[in-house]
Amino acid sequence: MKQPIFQLVQNRYQERQIDGWKECWYYEMTPFLPPIYIPDGGCELLWDTREKRLYFLHGDMIGGLFELQRAEFGSVYPLPQGGKLLGIHIDSGYQASYNIEELECWLKKLGGYDFFAERAAFCSRSLDKVLKRSSTVFLADCVLKQIRDAQGRVVVDNLAAEYHYTSRQLERLFRKMYGCTPKRMCQFIRLLSAVEMMRLSPDLSFSGIAQQLGYSDTSHFQREFKRFMGVTPGKLREEYILKPIGEGSSGDG
Repeated sequence: MKQPIFQLVQNRYQERQIDGWKECWYYEMTPFLPPIYIPDGGCELLWDTREKRLYFLHGDMIGGLFELQRAEFGSVYPLPQGGKLLGIHIDSGYQASYNIEELECWLKKLGGYDFFAERAAFCSRSLDKVLKRSSTVFLADCVLKQIRDAQGRVVVDNLAAEYHYTSRQLERLFRKMYGCTPKRMCQFIRLLSAVEMMRLSPDLSFSGIAQQLGYSDTSHFQREFKRFMGVTPGKLREEYILKPIGEGSSGDG
């Protein structure tokens, strides 16, 4: 699952699949507003070319989803806007490990290429040298797929029983694989689905989104959205989706 806010045309988003890595992508963007990340079971590595700073996005973010987790300290920092970001999306089917110093050196070399096609080719050619991958536990991957297919509208206890697990066992497995509980993942996937609906159908009412995603009512949807995103659905749609390209941008592109 890709991040819908990353892909806004205002962000000058480009992507290319990484050869030999199933459902993994190299991408770039120059965001006109701070990027929003919603955990989806995958992992994002973001390199800020202006600040020369590495961010690791995975699982439950502490401090709000407008802030991103810096890899080397595990602390939370706002991500500056305006500079070019180089990103690697690692699909939820993989677990990736790396040495931070080696990865930062590799990312600096990646940023030294002049064109997107050259950077994407370098990524496909040499990513295996700095990221060591292993497969996610098959059961966890199956459960996550069901959560995604249902847009987060599942009962976790029923999912656990289907695989002859207790809810507590499934929770421990999810925390290990994805950095959050199955219930929290359901909430995140519903939010991702809501943002995608807003992006693809800007005129769709919030009551329509709430009904399609199984919220009890529009107020429930708006409260949960504000709780996790830090802004209301209306504010996000106005600022990130409806605002003309470049309006209010302080970045230099």
